[in-house]
Amino acid sequence: MKKFISLILALTLLLSALVLTSCGGNETDGGEIDNGGNEGDGGNGGEGSGGTSEPMLELIKDKVASFTIVSNQKDAEINAAVNNWIEMLALYGVEAKHVADYSVNKMQDCEILIGTGLVQRDEYAVDIHDFGDKGYVIKVVNDKVVICGGNTESTVEAMTHFLENYIGINVATVDVVDVSVSKTLSFMKVQDDYPIKSITVNGEGVKDLYISASRTTPSEYAAAQNLQAALYSSSGVWLDILYYENDTSDRVKVELVDDAGEDGFRVYVDTDGNLTFHCAYKNAFSKGVAAFEESVLKKASGTLDFTDSYNYTSCVSVVKYSEFGAKGNGAVDDLAAIVATHEYANEGGQRVEADPGKTYYIAGTDISAIIKTDVDWKDAEFIIDDRGVFDADRNHWIFKVLSDAEPYTVKLPENYSLKTTDTNIGLTFDESVLLFIENETEKTWLRYPNGAGYNKQEVVIVDKDGNLDPLTPLVFDYGRVTTMKAYAIDDKPITIKGGTFTTWANLEESMSRYYARGLYVQRANTTVYGVTHLVDKEPETVNGSRPYYGFFFTEYSHNITFDSCVMTSHKYYTSGTYDTWATRATAVTWKNCTQSDRIDRFAEGYWGVMASKFTKNLTFENCVLSRFDAHEGVCNVTIKDSEIGEIINLVGWGTAVIENTKVTSGNKNYFVRLREDYGSTWEGDIYITNCEIHVANTSKKAYVVRADWYEHYFGYDCYLPNLYVDGFKVKYLNGNDFTGTLNIIKTLNGSYPDLRNNKTNPLVMPEVISVKNVEHTYDVLEGTVNDVMLDNTTVIEGKDEE
Repeated sequence: MKKFISLILALTLLLSALVLTSCGGNETDGGEIDNGGNEGDGGNGGEGSGGTSEPMLELIKDKVASFTIVSNQKDAEINAAVNNWIEMLALYGVEAKHVADYSVNKMQDCEILIGTGLVQRDEYAVDIHDFGDKGYVIKVVNDKVVICGGNTESTVEAMTHFLENYIGINVATVDVVDVSVSKTLSFMKVQDDYPIKSITVNGEGVKDLYISASRTTPSEYAAAQNLQAALYSSSGVWLDILYYENDTSDRVKVELVDDAGEDGFRVYVDTDGNLTFHCAYKNAFSKGVAAFEESVLKKASGTLDFTDSYNYTSCVSVVKYSEFGAKGNGAVDDLAAIVATHEYANEGGQRVEADPGKTYYIAGTDISAIIKTDVDWKDAEFIIDDRGVFDADRNHWIFKVLSDAEPYTVKLPENYSLKTTDTNIGLTFDESVLLFIENETEKTWLRYPNGAGYNKQEVVIVDKDGNLDPLTPLVFDYGRVTTMKAYAIDDKPITIKGGTFTTWANLEESMSRYYARGLYVQRANTTVYGVTHLVDKEPETVNGSRPYYGFFFTEYSHNITFDSCVMTSHKYYTSGTYDTWATRATAVTWKNCTQSDRIDRFAEGYWGVMASKFTKNLTFENCVLSRFDAHEGVCNVTIKDSEIGEIINLVGWGTAVIENTKVTSGNKNYFVRLREDYGSTWEGDIYITNCEIHVANTSKKAYVVRADWYEHYFGYDCYLPNLYVDGFKVKYLNGNDFTGTLNIIKTLNGSYPDLRNNKTNPLVMPEVISVKNVEHTYDVLEGTVNDVMLDNTTVIEGKDEE
């Protein structure tokens, strides 16, 4: 049986050799070079088998092979061919040994070394680039026969060629006698069927050039290797990769640069005549080279000449979710692919784009996509399915916009303190930063009525010399600072835009444990533009869902803009829930933002969309939203050209400017509420210009500002603001003119004789109340008891202040 199998193998190999011969064999794929010892030198009495003065290497004597075949144990296909070869020799009574081992220490005197995978001594090594993937070499070196092809297929072809033409086994072989080959044997088949016959730069060949790329820049060197392989496979030109920093000679340059154009990858001839490959993204160099190979090298033929005017570009500045496996079919969870896409883009600095028209389903809970570059979600839709997100997993933001620079804790001097009068904090930094300042031993914002509060804290902006930004002054004195943390202010702005996100609400029983499942921004100079957030599948039961911090959330950040975004109010269960939130942030702007549902739905069990705390410099501009709500304090507010459905809630310091703005739901009869649960305090000025409020058709009273007083300590002194009203209208919901009484400030407390001297919560009266261009009948304060407290207040009515 063994002989029968061997015979089949022998016939198969012989038939293969016959086919190669009949098809032109070694003449079709390239030229052959014989530099010593012609085919037939040796074998069964072939030319050169005797009577020659050339030194000969004996291979077979008296049916015994003088050689051992050595191959690499990892080359499975070549080892299989070697075994077939040995079995064929055995058919003619010749026994040969085979060692599948790459150890040079086990080499014998006479060996046939096969394949590039074999670890060879330098004198036996071959450069496959001399003959190409489809070529091969057969040579004798120091009593070793070296057989090697450009790849596995050509190596097996070389073995067949040697067996047929040098051992003498072919279709005509009857017997194998003594076999020797010339010790000067050197036969090479060179591949010459490359589509590109030559590559030139302005007519000059590149064959003698080298590729310049730095090994110390891994992306450059990897790209150079890819380019090297691409040139070789398409033209047979193999260029070494070298690097001489100041070399001015002609070369092919591969360089990571910042000026590779908008697309990020460029190929051109520079002013020195070098063929130059530039990429602006270190992680995308090889991607650009691959695109160049596909669109240029694989489509070229004949001579490929790069002239001074040549300019090839490829877009590597954009990364899409589909490149990392996102399906976008609305059914498969794509969060892992989305995370991987942003991780890649963050490494190189590319913009991330959603694939147009796709719907990405997100149900994952344990990972977040970190955003550090521009994002364009285009018209894609995202489903955030929180129905299976339980309480333990509620605090995993889907997207987190972060700085490259990590926040750090500032080392403070012993007994370090700060005062509101300070304009410099006495510390220096490497650059301007946002500082979070805290005293863990003192409480403020002791909310009425339960007295729950927060550590005294705030955020400020300081430059590298410690100078406070005038727009973020200190609002508290700190006899002691226990914590100070610094957050970088990124110089390069980023924009995140597009996309429609729909939250399928969680099904956990409602309580005050908030879900964080949206877009979290903790980075300076960031714009979120044209992003829509919707809410669906909210339970109908009373305790049907946990509350949300909000989809649009920013914290420890500076100069954040939400522009042209669409927000959605949530149902109110046992806790209020929001759709946009700012905390411990400065310079946050909502601009051109609207709401997907009605802005007056509070009475129907829907909550306001906006909340903030510990913030400075908040702006609403041209917005139509249900609420502006400052909880634990804001310093400086601007609300312009907006419509607010439910309420404007203020408490804090500085200047509040409200212009050309309406409160329209009719659910409240006051325009601004100074939150009584935090002391109804505003230490500073409020300017209300050309504003109006719509009240219920039955209302007899309306108020510009509501400020209620409680005998309760809040952790700070409470102030009534300096109030400047210039142009104010009241309308009924039915459109009719208001016929009741307007009060500029609502009753403080009609039963307490003088709030200015209360020991628990003394109230500081305003210096100025100015009322102009108000046509309605009005009182400055409601009630005669309150009027007594304005004896040191300048009241200006219906005329310019002198």
